Amino acid sequence: MARSRAGIKLFDALIDTLRVISRTLSAGFERFWDRAPSTAARRSTDPVQEFVAYIKRAVDLDPANGAYLDSLGWAYFRLGKYELAEDNLLKASQKINTDPTVHDHLGDLYQKTGRLKLAATNWERALTEWNRTIAAEVDPADPVRVQKKLDSAKMKLAKEEGAK
Repeated sequence: MARSRAGIKLFDALIDTLRVISRTLSAGFERFWDRAPSTAARRSTDPVQEFVAYIKRAVDLDPANGAYLDSLGWAYFRLGKYELAEDNLLKASQKINTDPTVHDHLGDLYQKTGRLKLAATNWERALTEWNRTIAAEVDPADPVRVQKKLDSAKMKLAKEEGAK
């Protein structure tokens, strides 16, 4: 617990520092905001609205960047703006269709919006892509987390099918 609190304090300090740096940089350097907003978006919804503006600027600078589109889609998801989330996550999947994180995010979106079969399909794709990735580049917790979601979805789908 102490380690996670220390990590949150460190992350918050990093975000504060990046805000100061961002104010001094020209618009062309705002791409560095790609990872900070998506990380903040995963933590809570509190700072997400602020970071949406930064992510939008990154997308404006590089509209073909799938990572930026994924970050924007995930931020919209965290804000409960599911149509905007889906639009950006689908664009991201078209740009970087082998990225397991994009498929994980799509799976979460489809689950939240009641489309469990699509969720399961995307989580399966995420797992497939993680299996194709060099082990050193994968956080081992990610496939385990997604496998649990997939297993749960399959159980729910089987129950629904059995009830028919």
